[in-house]
Amino acid sequence: MNVQHSRTRLLSVAAATLATCILLGALGWYLQEPGYTASRLVLFAIIGGAGVLALYGIVAERPAIAGVGIAGLFLLGFWQAVLWIVVYPVIAVLIVATLVGMTEPEAEAVETG
Repeated sequence: MNVQHSRTRLLSVAAATLATCILLGALGWYLQEPGYTASRLVLFAIIGGAGVLALYGIVAERPAIAGVGIAGLFLLGFWQAVLWIVVYPVIAVLIVATLVGMTEPEAEAVETG
């Protein structure tokens, strides 16, 4: 792995981690707003779980897992319109980080024998 590639990967993972932390913070902030119900808690927990799942897929270099998390965020983001301002930019960052991870050059196999 070359140095430039390593820096790009590090920056994409850092951006995805920051975006996921912002998402979780926003969920915690809006959870305490008036109208708190158990169903809101469950929905926010699932949305937060989808964000963490996407982050795990990016860190573990598993684009399929990241895609499932991103799709979950996209689909569940419709349920709370007040979160659109946070959820959709986070989705954009997670998509870019996933694509950066997918376009990295594979390490060349060294044959012995």
